Amino acid sequence: MPSRFTSLYEKLELWLLKGGLWVHGLVFLALCTFALSVQSIASFQSAEWRLYDAGVRTLRRMSTPPLANEVVVIGIDEATFRQFPEPFALWHPHLGRLLQALLQAQPSVVGVDVVLPAKSYESVVPGIDRTLMLPILEARDRMPLVFAQTLDEQLRPRPIFAGYTALMQPWQLASALLCWDEDGVVRRQQSSLCSAQGSNQGLAARMAQRLQVPERGHGLIDFRRGAAMHYIPMHEVLARFEGGDVDGLRDWFQGKPVLVGLVLPLEDRLKVPAPLFAQEPDNSRIPGVMVHAQLLRALLNQGLLKQVPQPLEWLLIVACCLCWFGYGLKKNIVYWSLFLLIPIACLYVLWLGHVLMPAGMILAAKTAYVSRQALESRRLSHHRKRLTQAFAGHVSPAMLNNILHSRSSAPSVELVPRQTAGAVLVIRLHLEDAGTLSGQAPRLDALAVFYDAVKDTVEHAGGMLDRLHGQEVSAWFGIPVPLPAPEQAALEAALQLQRSFAVWSRPITTAGLNIKVSMGLAAGPLLSGQVSIRGAYPFVVMGQAIEQAEQLAAAPPEGRDMTVRVSRAISEAVAFKGIRQTGTAASYDELVWD
Repeated sequence: MPSRFTSLYEKLELWLLKGGLWVHGLVFLALCTFALSVQSIASFQSAEWRLYDAGVRTLRRMSTPPLANEVVVIGIDEATFRQFPEPFALWHPHLGRLLQALLQAQPSVVGVDVVLPAKSYESVVPGIDRTLMLPILEARDRMPLVFAQTLDEQLRPRPIFAGYTALMQPWQLASALLCWDEDGVVRRQQSSLCSAQGSNQGLAARMAQRLQVPERGHGLIDFRRGAAMHYIPMHEVLARFEGGDVDGLRDWFQGKPVLVGLVLPLEDRLKVPAPLFAQEPDNSRIPGVMVHAQLLRALLNQGLLKQVPQPLEWLLIVACCLCWFGYGLKKNIVYWSLFLLIPIACLYVLWLGHVLMPAGMILAAKTAYVSRQALESRRLSHHRKRLTQAFAGHVSPAMLNNILHSRSSAPSVELVPRQTAGAVLVIRLHLEDAGTLSGQAPRLDALAVFYDAVKDTVEHAGGMLDRLHGQEVSAWFGIPVPLPAPEQAALEAALQLQRSFAVWSRPITTAGLNIKVSMGLAAGPLLSGQVSIRGAYPFVVMGQAIEQAEQLAAAPPEGRDMTVRVSRAISEAVAFKGIRQTGTAASYDELVWD
């Protein structure tokens, strides 16, 4: 069974390495499917939101222009708690006086992000309920006043003491609920984890409605604009009110929307994309009342941020998957430019007031690019393995390295059969007692010196050994690595062997063998290329020049230890220098180098 899967894997790999229109098309579809399906993974969505938050912070660092319609926050902070000794549940008189102060200041609308009691406290402090009821009744017809109402686990409004609700209009109660995304960050007016807000609108939306702001629909809260928010402590507002400083109160609040809520360090804190609390410039966890204030800012000014239509986002992701196609320097330039432009483009879209998530496009481009790079790398590795199988042992390590790293060995230019101009050198030993050679190991060792000499000489001239076949050795020049003058290189190798004959022949003669050598050189067009057989990729060369060289080398030497015979093509390539004609043989001229 394992071998079956191994065979299947090898076939699939070879199919991918082969490439072609079907391969690239199917891989492109697979990449598109992956890039689109990963959008629904929670961890990926979290990464998208982090990039979005980084874009919001970047725009805030670049510029935070003032808003035309600003919101004022009255904060109930620790200093306020120190001013009033009663428990917060018994702050009815203080909240009542705050409403009376705001009545004199004449704000455009007031939102109270403080939950009203669910029961009467008359039994604890007689008359305490009236201290808040009367200001509510007084404000009902004189000032738009909205109270926050919390929701239970089923998103239903929690009850408020009937004595307060009887004094209110229906629109004066609004939901205090602020919804966060999967990573716990508040970004939306309404999120997927908070699909309903009960029967009431949100606090900021209800306040905007009282100001006759057009319905904004759903979207993301605009955290890009607006300076970091300060707040006015509640006890300072009451101090001005009790001191009769009506003008000071109007300077703070007249004609402006006002929100009242807690600004304590550890209570009612929510995480947002960017720090907005001026007193804590590095803290993205801000009081809930300030999140309501930022939402109201967005509703009163440019509106909510709208995400680009999902079909358009999908289309852009598919377009980024096109990084699968192409290979090389131009492709790399396009990819890295795209990799930089995607975040910049998304940041520009965000600056325009729309949300385009870059993570999906970046992932698509990165996956497509890396997949293609991996394929090309595997192709190159596979191709070099084939070249190593074909040439290892036939060429020097330096030449093999040259073959592996030459442009001709790139995967896009496979060594398919092709016709190339080259030269062939065939060297044949003529030994008197060759028939007894096989049983004499010392004589075989002596021939190894000859093989070494031929190998070193051929490689030095830029050629490649074809085979060491007993008494005959053949080599190619100009194949597989092109040479400017393969004929000259082959002749130089033959002459070098002729000059060094006395050195490399000495061990052979010492072993008791009489040696004579004939060499044949021919040149012409040669058909060369790799042939795929089971488990191997041999490099094969064919051509008439091979037969010519073998026939020239087959003839015995002419009364000397070594004779070099060359074809007419070789002699013409080296301009006949030092060559004499001895006759004709078969269909070509036989020339001998003196």
